[in-house]
Amino acid sequence: MVKVVASLPIKGKQDLSKVKDISSDMMELRLDYVEDPSFILEELDYLRSFRDRVIFTIRSIQEGGVKHVNEEVKAKIYEHLHDLNFIVDVEAEFASRHKTHVDENTIVSCHYFNRIPDVKEIIQKFSPFEPSNPLFKVAVIGKQGYKGLLSSLLDIYPKIAVMPMGVNPMERIAFSILGSQLIYSSVDEPTAPGQMKYIEVRHILNCMGL
Repeated sequence: MVKVVASLPIKGKQDLSKVKDISSDMMELRLDYVEDPSFILEELDYLRSFRDRVIFTIRSIQEGGVKHVNEEVKAKIYEHLHDLNFIVDVEAEFASRHKTHVDENTIVSCHYFNRIPDVKEIIQKFSPFEPSNPLFKVAVIGKQGYKGLLSSLLDIYPKIAVMPMGVNPMERIAFSILGSQLIYSSVDEPTAPGQMKYIEVRHILNCMGL
């Protein structure tokens, strides 16, 4: 069954107080809204009770991030989170470059904001991680060919989330019906083009019996 992810920009410790009030299936803490998100390591005792629902993401600017985070800092944060069995979302290219620990508790992702890649390119990026059984995630801009690409990926990978960006938000729900395992939404401020608020998404899915 598809899970609704509510994405929350974290611009400081004060934003973590919102976590307890988010009622979505899962929530994504976007840590790239600050240049040094290392402060999150001091807050893990508080977040431990949400461990099965929280996804930690430090998105690179090249793949849609907001602030530049030093790659060594990012790698150390991810390593610490992995050691404590938290869920992390890491770009495939970053994980390959830094030999990031990847397992079934990891989301390995690719984001394309300016072009539609060939499916072979994505397979090449993901293939080193298949033995570790992560959840794969692909987000692409809504240019010609995006529907075919995302549909093909749903056929290839049994454990994947796909999402179009910059199109009618209902298309994200449509892909969840076709098999995408996560649908990303916002708490208030969208963190990617095409996000609906998570409460609206959950209402629509409930009406559809999903």
